[in-house]
Amino acid sequence: MAAALACAHARGAMQAKRSYYGVLAAAAATAFSVQANVATAEASVVSDSDQTSDDAAITARVRNALAADHQLLARGIEVSVRRGVVRLVGFVKSEQDLRLAELDAKSVPGVSKVDNEIALKTAPAPRSH
Repeated sequence: MAAALACAHARGAMQAKRSYYGVLAAAAATAFSVQANVATAEASVVSDSDQTSDDAAITARVRNALAADHQLLARGIEVSVRRGVVRLVGFVKSEQDLRLAELDAKSVPGVSKVDNEIALKTAPAPRSH
């Protein structure tokens, strides 16, 4: 009887030990998960901040590229950038200027896409008297 009691006690101790390790593993997994979520949230904040500064830098480079293009006669083109996508707005006098502005914007590193919303400004028709 003493042997059976000792055996039962040993099994109980083993089960308690397994249960203890199971609880430790679950706690470690939870702590790792929480830490991973915090790291992801911090990376997201840094990422948004980095993206904003990248967009500002791209905006400046696109404006400089447009200003440096001596073939481009239009100077009133507005440039905005969001997540690497450049938006061009304004008026130009020729199809060539419209294409040049888009090509200049596309040539800037970091530009993923150009939304060209530039319109052609046609000369007014001569008045008849």
